[in-house]
Amino acid sequence: MSRTKPIPKNKANGHASRLGVHFSSETPEWPTPDDLFDELNDIFHFDLDACATPANAKCPRFFTKEQDALTKRWEGTTWMNPPYGREIARFMKKAYEESLAGSTVVCLVPSRTDTHWWHSYAKRGLIIPLRGRLKFGGAKTSAPFPSAIVIFFGGRLGDAVRPVLSDFELYAKPDHSADSRRNHRARPHLIVERNNTASGGGVTTGMPRTARDVEQT
Repeated sequence: MSRTKPIPKNKANGHASRLGVHFSSETPEWPTPDDLFDELNDIFHFDLDACATPANAKCPRFFTKEQDALTKRWEGTTWMNPPYGREIARFMKKAYEESLAGSTVVCLVPSRTDTHWWHSYAKRGLIIPLRGRLKFGGAKTSAPFPSAIVIFFGGRLGDAVRPVLSDFELYAKPDHSADSRRNHRARPHLIVERNNTASGGGVTTGMPRTARDVEQT
């Protein structure tokens, strides 16, 4: 009978540390990548960071773990990189509810399509799968899971989009055109498909450059 070779202690610790991103509820240890936030902030101009510490907050206004964002009203446009443990379901529920109250909430979450929270809440927003795997904060290695941006639109735009989302699958995929490859960036394009597959194919549109552009289209 073959025996499994033990993993060297240093490698085992590194493996556990990487897997910790997936299961940890201590998101302050995994701050949002600056380049990703800056790109989204250029579009949405965030007013609030819902899950932060004073050291890694992305906005002047932010809620710490002690302040408990789940008990607060999220005003304006909100960025949320929630705890990635069991609490994530509560934060996704809160993000969706705040969009109903008028706040647009942009979430960075693990792409966990096998979970209840994903199908109960994430699918009610605009889902943008991120290509590859992110390096959180100053990490030297990539996370052991894929990530996605989920956008819950608030206000008049949210009122207009939610009925569409109930009848269609609305998501984004990269544009791998020659122009996109030359610029080393795959611009997302919106894909709209009916939930009822018998209704026919999807419709593709270009991703607007700003949140205001979305509201005006």
